[in-house]
This record gives sequence, structure tokens and C-alpha cells, in this order.
Amino acid sequence: MDDADLFSAGKTAYTTAEVLSVDFQAALHRWTGGLIATGGSIAPEKSFCYLIDFLWTGSTWEYRKLEDLPGEFTIQDKTGSTFPLQRYEVSHADKTLGVYIAMDGNEEEEIAYLTKVSTKFGQQLRTAKCEKNAAIYALQFSFMKTLEYPMVVT
Repeated sequence: MDDADLFSAGKTAYTTAEVLSVDFQAALHRWTGGLIATGGSIAPEKSFCYLIDFLWTGSTWEYRKLEDLPGEFTIQDKTGSTFPLQRYEVSHADKTLGVYIAMDGNEEEEIAYLTKVSTKFGQQLRTAKCEKNAAIYALQFSFMKTLEYPMVVT
């Protein structure tokens, strides 16, 4: 398994992060155990999670901060060794399935990434010694795929 997103949600809208944490850790254990049993494994250095819960401030709902949410989650590698799973704030974007996604919906990291690769492609094309048709072909059938794929998400 190269990439996978494991999702766990509360049974009701009133399920707290504290309750969900127990179910999520059990799901992590089942997932990593299943992978190990079938010859696969999780790469702890490439794995991360978000724990999302809300707090009513009296006038609006806000995301609970990482320091206000419970505990630590663990995963096992192929040897059975246990590692802590990296947790992020909902505003932190990380690359998953090829796109930088933040759980709060901000797209700043993806925009920065696409700007960076677009600038690089533009610089490479400006200095390339290729014919106009080759440049158009490279743009349409190579580079545009880099932009088209994340457009569905962003």
C-alpha cells in the first residue's frame, strides 16, 4: 500500500474527541496489523493524523487546539515496533494522495506548492532550446497535468 487515508468519525454529532480517540487508536491497530499480516507495513516517518473537534465560544464554533486535545496515537511498523503517530493542527497542510490538504480547508500550502512548480517550469521553458510546438506539447500534456489533478480538490 503506497498511500491510504484512514478515516474515523464519531457515532453522533455529540461524540467528543476524547471518546473518538479510543476508537481511532483501535482502528489504527487493526489497520497496521492487517498490513503486517499481509506482508505490508506503515512507514511511521510518512504517517500523520488530525484529531478534529469543535468548541462553542458563545457565538461561534472554533476548532479545538492540539494542546487541548487528548493523548498520543501509536502505529506499528513491520517489525512490530510501536511509534508515535505525528499529529497536526487542523490548519497544517501536508501532502496526501498528491495534494497538500489542511483539514480546516485552507489552501495556502497547495497554492504555494503550485506557484513554486509553475515558476520552475516557466524558468525551464524560458531557457530550453526547443521549438514552439515542443514547448506547447510539454505545457499541455505534461505540466498541465500537474495543475489539473489538484484542481478537483482545490
